[in-house]
Amino acid sequence: MLQGEQGSAKSTVTKLLRSIVDPFKPAIRSAPRNEHELIISARNAWITAYDNLSGVNIAKSDAFCRLSTGGGFSARTLYSDDEETLFDVQRPLILNGIDDIASRQDLADRAISITLPPISDEDRKEEKQFLEEFELALPLILGSLLSALSIALRELPQVELTDRPRMADFARLASAGEIGFGWSKGTF
Repeated sequence: MLQGEQGSAKSTVTKLLRSIVDPFKPAIRSAPRNEHELIISARNAWITAYDNLSGVNIAKSDAFCRLSTGGGFSARTLYSDDEETLFDVQRPLILNGIDDIASRQDLADRAISITLPPISDEDRKEEKQFLEEFELALPLILGSLLSALSIALRELPQVELTDRPRMADFARLASAGEIGFGWSKGTF
């Protein structure tokens, strides 16, 4: 979850994060109207990214939770009266907005929340220049992420958490990746 005030590049960061592993277009979408739209969009991309959310209602929050940890959805098969089409999908999400996106604890527990600072006028760049710089850095970014993941997978069997939070499997993997990111043990 990316949050921050106007001018903190939430949409741009969302597009860039997604583009690292999933070049699917459109890079960002508006909020889905219902769970059916959410599941269909998730089935067609590796990462689903929603832009400029103004809070999330209970039904969408629950649907985002099911999508992030795996869940099913069913719909009546078109042109039938008694046939059902089942969808079972699990995908990472990127959500961004100015307001508090995850007001419900279930969604907050499944998220890594990042608050982006506003970009000052002196530091603001034209998009063309910024994207050119990003494209040049992309191989290094992706290589660094894959190296950190490789280290995390190597270290994972040795990691024991003294306290197991919700999403314990993710917490264990992230803790195993601390070395790969150059963090001190226990940072995550």
